[in-house]
Amino acid sequence: MRIALVSPYSWTYPGGVTRHIEALAEQFLADGHEVRVLAPFDPPDTRSAVLHRGARPQPLESPEYLVSLGRTVGFKANGA
Repeated sequence: MRIALVSPYSWTYPGGVTRHIEALAEQFLADGHEVRVLAPFDPPDTRSAVLHRGARPQPLESPEYLVSLGRTVGFKANGA
């Protein structure tokens, strides 16, 4: 089966959602499925540091199944 997982969170700033998607992708691959993960991949620059409130990017290898969607785009919603 061909499976696409989509994340609004940057792959270079991993958190709970990113780790969950990574675990799902790895399990689907182990089960013999074709997997693609569509997610932002922010460069380690000043703009990313501001967007991610000073968090540091994690030096992750880009897995073959990751399709980079460019930079994260943040916007305020629901008072956040």
